[in-house]
Amino acid sequence: MYLSITNVSQETYTLVRKAILQQYPDEDIPSYHQIKKYVTELSGVCSIEHDMCINSCIAYTGLFKDLQTCPECGKHRFDPFTKKAHQKLHTIPLGPQLQAIQQGAKNSLEANYHLAVMEKIMKDLDLHDGKIPLIKDFFFGQAYIDKVDEGFIKEHDMVLMFSMDGAQLYASKASDCWIYIWIIFDYIPGTHYRKKHVLIGGFIPGPNKPKHADSFTFPGLHHLAALQREGLCIWDCITNTVNISHPFLRNG
Repeated sequence: MYLSITNVSQETYTLVRKAILQQYPDEDIPSYHQIKKYVTELSGVCSIEHDMCINSCIAYTGLFKDLQTCPECGKHRFDPFTKKAHQKLHTIPLGPQLQAIQQGAKNSLEANYHLAVMEKIMKDLDLHDGKIPLIKDFFFGQAYIDKVDEGFIKEHDMVLMFSMDGAQLYASKASDCWIYIWIIFDYIPGTHYRKKHVLIGGFIPGPNKPKHADSFTFPGLHHLAALQREGLCIWDCITNTVNISHPFLRNG
């Protein structure tokens, strides 16, 4: 039920649960928060919090992690009464999301487009003296081919694109928060931007625009760098094998 209503509000789950329990009071149906916690434990996909400036100037990460006041606006990091940070940055690590999205047979099969394209590109290069007769998408570009030749991108490495922008959550208002996302390019062109292939990287509460964007993306990019250096184990449910992927971040 939780997975079926991801496009509606939390209240919808609560109302459906209440209706079922009225008819079947002995059924053990978890509350919204209980089932959300359970799904988090099963998938490993969770949110990591870091303190941030109340005016969205900086996140207290990297070079700013030990500061007690914002170097831009001078506001204190913590509320003097609650002793808690005024605002929190939420980062959703990329690795567990990439592992989870490959669990389904359909997603795993669709991701094989990348492998098929690599094979075709290499054949075309041999047949046409190092030239590609038709450029269909990103994988046929010279920048990608060079990275494959140089060994930066291997057979099971996933190709991602990073994007960040403001999001207007309410009508007739400026951007209420900022969100950054990872777009997976391993799928057939035309499906890259479908919701299931777009992974949330982090949420930055507004309403102000982040002044030091690098401090907000630092946890996510630091995590990506670790995956690129150490590799990410991803289970392929079709072949029942575990592959090591080093996610590659494309430019642009």
